[in-house]
Amino acid sequence: LEKVKDQIRSFLKNLRLEHRRKEVGLEPLGNNEFDMVFYGNPGTGKTSVARLVPKMLQKMGVLSSHAPFLEVGRGDLVGSYIGATEQNCIAKIKEAKGGFMFIDEAYTLTPEDAGKDFGMKALEIIMQCMTSNEVG
Repeated sequence: LEKVKDQIRSFLKNLRLEHRRKEVGLEPLGNNEFDMVFYGNPGTGKTSVARLVPKMLQKMGVLSSHAPFLEVGRGDLVGSYIGATEQNCIAKIKEAKGGFMFIDEAYTLTPEDAGKDFGMKALEIIMQCMTSNEVG
């Protein structure tokens, strides 16, 4: 868990630097969008850490105390018919806009025997929204 702590410390140090630059009127170095992936074996605390990050960001003043925290899973994103996955994903992304969306058990979006599964479509939509910063 020490590696995770080091990464979080580094992340927070960068956030403080960006916040300080903003306070003194300098342009930000980055785009102030923070996408994270927590991966590892079951039971290693990924979900716990993901739930703590928005609280830390709120305490630092980087994220509004009223910013949404949305925890979703496969059932919230993947639809059962053509077009439903797009609708579900866009609705959830809009709901989390300006806040934090955590996809618990995200690996379930890409089952080994995908067949006609819409999980990959959900990932495509999420990635598209993350890279373009536009929703629907």
